[in-house]
Amino acid sequence: MDHTLNETQGSSLPIFPLNTVLFPGMRLPLHIFEERYKSMITDCLLKEQPFGVTLIQRGQEVGGSAEPHLVGTTARIVDVEYLADGCMNIQTVGECRFRLIELLSLEPYLVASVQLYDGPHVENGCCLRKLVEQAKDAYRQYAWGLQRLTLNREVTQDLPNDPIPLANFVAAHFKTLSLHHRQLLLEILEVEELLSREICWLNQEDRRIRLSLLAREKILELEAKHGQSLQEKRWLN
Repeated sequence: MDHTLNETQGSSLPIFPLNTVLFPGMRLPLHIFEERYKSMITDCLLKEQPFGVTLIQRGQEVGGSAEPHLVGTTARIVDVEYLADGCMNIQTVGECRFRLIELLSLEPYLVASVQLYDGPHVENGCCLRKLVEQAKDAYRQYAWGLQRLTLNREVTQDLPNDPIPLANFVAAHFKTLSLHHRQLLLEILEVEELLSREICWLNQEDRRIRLSLLAREKILELEAKHGQSLQEKRWLN
């Protein structure tokens, strides 16, 4: 997406490396139990500031150090539950993409200098409107096929009409996409390119799901036929 830097360019941000990719508008519940992250969440609440969620590039999520990817998303804490054992359950929502410039501190938790990317104003051009409709159609087809494959009765949410919220929604709800590919989507900062990539990958996944559904139907047909044959043999005997 056409990107601009807001007034917090070069500001410091606590960093929470995780085995997940957060997108703007996406909700992320977290159970906070490590002391370093309890301190981080407490500081964020006191300062009324977000923290940055980044996918781990190398390292581990719990107990050790982790090297984060350079592009992540800020997470705003919207609810906190304090537990009797001193841990916390928090609800967060993704706000905006950022690029990590420099690590400022490693202890007790990572703090980095970052550039925050504001959501841009997008011209409502004919090409972009076409991409929006194609992305909505591709996502609906993908979600319908996935529900059939997983036998999940989850109701499909209404899709945003604006290109940036739609692109973020699709990325956040693309359940079969690998973490690597989710990170690739997060790093795309042009809305036309992001929607085009999502449409391509949604169509690829839809084809894979269709093949899986056909294979399952064939197996069920064979099992039914085999079961009928066994019943006939028992009757003859």
